[in-house]
Amino acid sequence: MVPWNGPDGTPRTGLARVDPGAETGETTRVWVNDKGALTPEPASPDQAEVQGAVLGTAVAVSVGAAVALAGWGVSTRLDSRRLRQWDTEWEKVGPQWGPKAG
Repeated sequence: MVPWNGPDGTPRTGLARVDPGAETGETTRVWVNDKGALTPEPASPDQAEVQGAVLGTAVAVSVGAAVALAGWGVSTRLDSRRLRQWDTEWEKVGPQWGPKAG
């Protein structure tokens, strides 16, 4: 358990990770949010850069996949419509083709 004071000065305690080998009573750094509750340490600039790059890549891939899926859906719908039109036309024209009695 580690003790700290909240923003209003109220003493608080909670569980926090400490460095391996830390002795009881030794000072350790904890991070708290604006309400005084323990919170994880913020990302370092390098970690934030990597996280931003990963998130940006994930968003780009997701948007690309959504566009590709929409294109596939439109293409499939148009192909289906085109084939129905071919069937309709073939029903009209098909009987006119074939051997003709002279």
